[in-house]
Amino acid sequence: MKASIYNFAVPKADDAWLLFNARTGKMLNLDGPKISSLVKNLMGSEAAEEVEIDRESLELLTRDQFVVDDTFDELAAIRSVFWSARNDAPVVITITTTLDCNLGCFYCYEERSGDSLGEQDIPSILRNASDLLLNSGKRKLHVDWYGGEPTLNLPFLEAASSQIQSLCTSLGVTYSASVISNGTAWPKDVRDLIKRHRIRQVQITFDGMKKTHDQRRTFTRKSDRGRSSFEEASSVISELVNECRVDLRYNMDNRNKSEFIAFVEFAVQQGWFAAKHRATLQPARIAAYTEKSRFVDRIGIPIGEFEALKKRAVPLLPMGTMEEPETISGYATPKTSVCAALSKNAIVIGADQRTYRCGLQVSEPHRAVGSLNSSPFRILSNQDAPSDDLWWDAFDPTTLASCSACSFLPICLGGCPKKQLERDQGALDAQSIYWRDNLARLICKTANIPEIPFRFSEQEQFR
Repeated sequence: MKASIYNFAVPKADDAWLLFNARTGKMLNLDGPKISSLVKNLMGSEAAEEVEIDRESLELLTRDQFVVDDTFDELAAIRSVFWSARNDAPVVITITTTLDCNLGCFYCYEERSGDSLGEQDIPSILRNASDLLLNSGKRKLHVDWYGGEPTLNLPFLEAASSQIQSLCTSLGVTYSASVISNGTAWPKDVRDLIKRHRIRQVQITFDGMKKTHDQRRTFTRKSDRGRSSFEEASSVISELVNECRVDLRYNMDNRNKSEFIAFVEFAVQQGWFAAKHRATLQPARIAAYTEKSRFVDRIGIPIGEFEALKKRAVPLLPMGTMEEPETISGYATPKTSVCAALSKNAIVIGADQRTYRCGLQVSEPHRAVGSLNSSPFRILSNQDAPSDDLWWDAFDPTTLASCSACSFLPICLGGCPKKQLERDQGALDAQSIYWRDNLARLICKTANIPEIPFRFSEQEQFR
């Protein structure tokens, strides 16, 4: 028998530990004499003393796979979960209505252009949607309306949404939608728009309080409503939270970090977290998503400081309203889903009529993997297929040297694949730091016990 390399132990008191296995998601409370020595063995410590345990305890550890057979390949088990997740993922279509935007955010990674989709593109979109649904056998379709600012091409969104919903009805498929928006160009009939297009989630981004936000998110064309970008976004959110979930993204860097807590207090005062569909706060570090936006790294906030500010915000918010950046559930659980970019059942349609794997690449034509007028992801013959397409198809974190040796792998599954594609070591290192700093807290949250200040070491990450 051998100890699982995915064991993590959080000290509760002298000779009392909370044991968590990242691959199985199982937890055990261990206490008693010599338990610390046992924990060292379970964590693979070279300094561990040999310890004898009774048959009942061994059976318990074996049952929950804290201890596994010498011949059991844990990495192969994770690989099986990963590929099942890729194959079984839901059908998601991201539609970039336009790359145009009415705001000029200085750090924006997208190239602004006149590219936009029109009614002439709807038949191809319907064909792609139908192919994905019929080939996957799935009974649900989710559309993510994206941009630029997607509401700047509202006539297309209205027409495409209506016809996609009709397609779903004819196929007996459930339909839902979401929107990523700056919140400044919505029509007056917000409630009707949400209901008409079955929008269940909207993400809107802030860059600080009013003065800072307005300076950083300036209008590139005059607003006919006479309100600033902060006022427009705040106004539409106050309507949206009564109709659907709203994710409040706060893009944080060294220049606006001092306003984060004030923004949290403002959002609480607005009642956004107490509405019918209470909002979710999504703090994010400003990052360079493309080489052309690499300059923003100069104002980036260190991850330690970012995490400290998030921790300050927690007591101000209703429980469960701040989303964890690296875990969908907000708990310590094995990951059983993958980014849509890796899914066999997803497609990103750019405003340039090209198809992509990742929505963050829609302004980078050299990253395209196909055309709207071809089968999903395929425009060239196999031998001439774009190298990115082949990379996405083959990506497997269990084959990477760093991921295969990492004990966080089952709860991370390699993290953002785009960062892996671009070999963004800074972003990958930040991901490791997140788990070292936060896994103990998430374990305590999952076990429903008070947080225990504890941090896992790099040595415990790579055993």
